[in-house]
Amino acid sequence: MLKSKNIYEIYAATGLAAAVCNREIAIHMEEDVERLLKHSKSCVRKGGCALARKLTLSSLEAGKKLSGLLIQSLKDNDITVLISASGAILDCALVYPHLFVNAIPILFGLLDHKNNWLIIKALQALCALLDFEKRLYTKLAPKLLQLLNKTDVISLESEIHKQVAMHFSNVGELIEKTKDKVMNYLESSDPNIRYMGLIILRHLLKAHRSFLILYKDKLLQMLSFNDKTIKLRVLEILSDSV
Repeated sequence: MLKSKNIYEIYAATGLAAAVCNREIAIHMEEDVERLLKHSKSCVRKGGCALARKLTLSSLEAGKKLSGLLIQSLKDNDITVLISASGAILDCALVYPHLFVNAIPILFGLLDHKNNWLIIKALQALCALLDFEKRLYTKLAPKLLQLLNKTDVISLESEIHKQVAMHFSNVGELIEKTKDKVMNYLESSDPNIRYMGLIILRHLLKAHRSFLILYKDKLLQMLSFNDKTIKLRVLEILSDSV
């Protein structure tokens, strides 16, 4: 069915292949994935990215060949394929970072894209490669500062601050921005934004425990909120700090 001319049959077969794939099967499906990633229909290429992800995570040998195809998919002209490819590379790079070093220049270029979800995925993938490619730190830090200065989209902004708290604890200008923004998030009337603020704060305090004094009163106040998820995150932070 992966060779069918019916795109719906191909898409269904792709999902089935991803569900049953294991190490033994993965090494025999490389040609099928290559055909999917070069298909004329974007929905098929998107499915091919998902299948390439599963095969790579199932078999390092398959990943050695499929990683190059996934990296090439970062040059696709369809936004859904780009997001799918970036997400696949993110997941695979966490396990096999050495296979995706060549994706860094393309991922970095995607940070200038107009689609915020694609920027988020590209940023997450780049940060997954930081420990393997140390030189990326000095290049990515000023880019994050630039993005923070020009974006007003909360999803992208909060993701940048989370990555700063996790990976750029020694970059003073970035940490100062994140430190100030966390308080804004905690004081938001939107529970989702408050929750994200707590997630970022927990990462921030792992490297800067002295910052706790800035947020202590606010954290104690949040313990009186009715939202159980907020209370749980606050208790986790206080438990880490005691």
